[in-house]
Amino acid sequence: MNIDNEVTYTALDRQRMVIPWVKARSRDGVERIYKSTEVTPTEEELALATTRRMDCIDCHNRPTHIYQPPQRSVNHIMDLGWLDRNLPYVKSLAVQVLEHPYTTREKAVDSIRTVIEEYYKANYPILAAERHESIERAITELQKVYRRNYFPEMKHDWRQYPDHIGHMYAPGCFRCHDGKHVSEDGKVLSRDCNACHTIVAQQYENEKLKMSLEGLEYEHPVDIGTAWKEMNCSDCHQAQ
Repeated sequence: MNIDNEVTYTALDRQRMVIPWVKARSRDGVERIYKSTEVTPTEEELALATTRRMDCIDCHNRPTHIYQPPQRSVNHIMDLGWLDRNLPYVKSLAVQVLEHPYTTREKAVDSIRTVIEEYYKANYPILAAERHESIERAITELQKVYRRNYFPEMKHDWRQYPDHIGHMYAPGCFRCHDGKHVSEDGKVLSRDCNACHTIVAQQYENEKLKMSLEGLEYEHPVDIGTAWKEMNCSDCHQAQ
């Protein structure tokens, strides 16, 4: 629920990912309707669509039974020291073995071990012998990650159950705040970072810390020009 506005929206799909129509009603009773400039539903689609008042669950849709994307899971176990970040290419290898389309969990668990062991034996034979414990720990932790987040027999993983909080691995906020929902008087549901966030500090590798209580303009960690202003984060990060 929005404190200042009563928000109602129409979703065309069960997961409420496609939202072509949003109505905001302010405290003084003024209503403004925003329509997507990209999605124009037919009368049949609207008849089958769901219109509801926005509440907590529209964003906090995964309070439990959360299926984590592989990048987030791998970052987490690396931060905890359970995955040795000094193993060459360990993060990309970890995401690769988690995302492979296995048919059963048993095959997945076996393959995770086989792929990681063979990779380091073939490419880093000396390291494979010297860092055997680190490699074994990596295998064990990634098998645990897979068991928690992937259910191949049921065809369930993080893609089928997107988390609408944020916008890194699913559209989330950008389902409406995409810069493409426009009212008749020209108001736009902005996708500007500063519309929701006040970035008071930023620092990237080999750069000085930037700070401002008034807020900084977001800088993408990798130079991709203005692409991050024009496309959703999940367009890249979901595909990694």
